[in-house]
Amino acid sequence: MRIGYFIPAEPWGGAEIYTFNMMRGSKDAGHKVVLFGAEGSRLFELAGKEGIECVSWTSAINLEVKGASGKSRFRLTGLLPAWFKLLAGSVKEILHLRGIFSRNRPGVMYVNVSGYEVAGIACRLCRIPALGMYHNAYIRRDSFLRRFLDRKTIIFYDHLIGPSRYSIDSWNAQVRLPPERWSLIPHGIDISVFSGSVSEKQRQVGDGFRLVSVSRLDPMKGIDYLIRALKMMNDPRISLDILGEGSEEARLKELVRELGLEERVRFRGFISDPRAYLDKAHCFVLASVFLESFGMALVEAMASGLPVVTSDFGPLEEVNIHGATGLVVPAGNSGALAQAFRQLMDDPAFCVKMGKAGRERAVVYFSKDRMVNETLALCGRVLKINKPQY
Repeated sequence: MRIGYFIPAEPWGGAEIYTFNMMRGSKDAGHKVVLFGAEGSRLFELAGKEGIECVSWTSAINLEVKGASGKSRFRLTGLLPAWFKLLAGSVKEILHLRGIFSRNRPGVMYVNVSGYEVAGIACRLCRIPALGMYHNAYIRRDSFLRRFLDRKTIIFYDHLIGPSRYSIDSWNAQVRLPPERWSLIPHGIDISVFSGSVSEKQRQVGDGFRLVSVSRLDPMKGIDYLIRALKMMNDPRISLDILGEGSEEARLKELVRELGLEERVRFRGFISDPRAYLDKAHCFVLASVFLESFGMALVEAMASGLPVVTSDFGPLEEVNIHGATGLVVPAGNSGALAQAFRQLMDDPAFCVKMGKAGRERAVVYFSKDRMVNETLALCGRVLKINKPQY
């Protein structure tokens, strides 16, 4: 198969790592792969280094309506209603994508929807079978037209995939599609690169208890609640390494300074391979408060043999089983986070037990091979269904 992977122009995060793993897995399985992505993005660069064909779909979309001469018919576009601009922009993007997809035609398209619903319409116009991956749960929009696009564009995909039951159920509550239109395929990682062999001796607290968090520095990740939890504990033995970059970096660093935690909270920036930090940590934490789609870094920590602490937001408690692979606390609750950390500090044997259980769960449910094989099987099924009959 020649499989196209479409992804919006977003900063590096879970959806981009997921897409990269899917493309490499598809290529390793002997399929031809083409990325429709944003030129200049980290994903575009990495895909090119892997020998994956890359096509840039991004363009400067001008919402002005052009005449035959190429000059704008409406110079005062600011006077146009917002719904008109949205509709005009969506139509222009559909036509733009249709042209790109037609010129670089894949046999089947895999669309990371992520707020870019119109890609499915462009695929339908090109008669390209399409799978739609809905990473995130449904979020109600303020705009009626936005809500309309959310609900109506989903029907243009031949099949739909969600990484969690939470995501699928939230969309089905809005669109009410038959269950057979959906498949649950959790995100997966390359388990083999994570040893999972953390010894009980290494888990002893001793002079320090090291937390690690790998996430984009964004309000959705709840990092401010995590920082405040350390302040509430008032225990110099506990420290936190934050791996990631994002729009919240300056504000979070200022919060650390205000709370006097400079010696205990360290911002490491973007780290392409977090294994060195995971191997030295006692616990992994993901304190998301909204918009979390799955948490691939969480699975990497489980594969490393670490106990994990997560909030109960959305899909996280589907991945982290409370009391088995880690602890689950209410989202946005610094006190509950502090209590969970204290429980783990006081019971190293419990940490080891949960770390082993997390490793086993990652191997069974969250391997890259399982993710790739199940997704490629769906691609083949959709392609077969749409094959012309003579």
